[in-house]
Amino acid sequence: ASDWSSDVCSSDLHRSKRRDYQVWIFSDHGQEPVVPYELRRGEHVKDAVRRVWAAAPKARPPFAGTRARRSPAEPIERSQWLRRDLPEWMNVPEHGGPSAPAALAAPSDGGELEVADRGPVGLVYVPQELTREQLLAFGEAVSRDAGVPTVLARDGRGGAWAWTEGGRRRRLPEDAADVFGADHPHLDALAEDVVRIVEHESAGELVLLGWSRHGCQSFKWENGAHGGPGPRETSAFLVLPPETAAAVGPERVLRPLDLRELVLRVLDPAESHLPARGARPIAGAPAEAVEFRVLTYNVHGCLGMDGRLSTRRIARVIMSARPD
Repeated sequence: ASDWSSDVCSSDLHRSKRRDYQVWIFSDHGQEPVVPYELRRGEHVKDAVRRVWAAAPKARPPFAGTRARRSPAEPIERSQWLRRDLPEWMNVPEHGGPSAPAALAAPSDGGELEVADRGPVGLVYVPQELTREQLLAFGEAVSRDAGVPTVLARDGRGGAWAWTEGGRRRRLPEDAADVFGADHPHLDALAEDVVRIVEHESAGELVLLGWSRHGCQSFKWENGAHGGPGPRETSAFLVLPPETAAAVGPERVLRPLDLRELVLRVLDPAESHLPARGARPIAGAPAEAVEFRVLTYNVHGCLGMDGRLSTRRIARVIMSARPD
């Protein structure tokens, strides 16, 4: 890696006579080590939540449509719809194949409870309208009797109820330190994100998190999970040139939108207070005559579909595309 970066930065970028390049390195985030919920509890989370629901008293009639719900005719998976306008750590692509959840249509009157599980996050949709007392009782029962590490529900006042440790109720955002740990590096931003998820129009009545300060779980069968609120999953690093890094400051935490704003500042000389390094425009060539070929390729650790690990095959594929 050091040889590659040295060659590219020195030969192709810093010595360029046509562009004033800056090299930014924005890392991927980590994975939280998890234990599958099913391995720990002996049943799938869908079965556990449905068992709790079946035992809960339900005095009200089936949901009659007083709240907006998606039509059964719409071929949309609720958990997929939930991904709109959510924090980056929640926007995890769903892999195809047998493990992908089936499309979830809105339940008809008197329908069954539905649970959509997305790794360390689950969404619960109940088939009838709940009173505040029923919702609180159901959330506590799912936490206590189904053993879900963290259960969330909207509180109707712009925040969220959170049940942890066998039914202990907290409120977000003010009790975020009790739920996620006072040492979480992004506690305030995380509390804001989680409330946004719970209040999302398609989040369902309960949101389930495999997160726990005492060990994380995933509702899928996996050993490392993407999409949870843990410190590894919500953290990345950014390496900037000195002149750009100075404008950010050593202690600032950048979110994706902050990074976008920083890029726009650097690209717009009229708005930027960053010192220029003497960019030299291309002279005598119209823009359409300049070609620059870019390749992006997620190599998945250079492990092929045949199970072989080969960096040479990856290199051949890249070379065959002839990127600049």
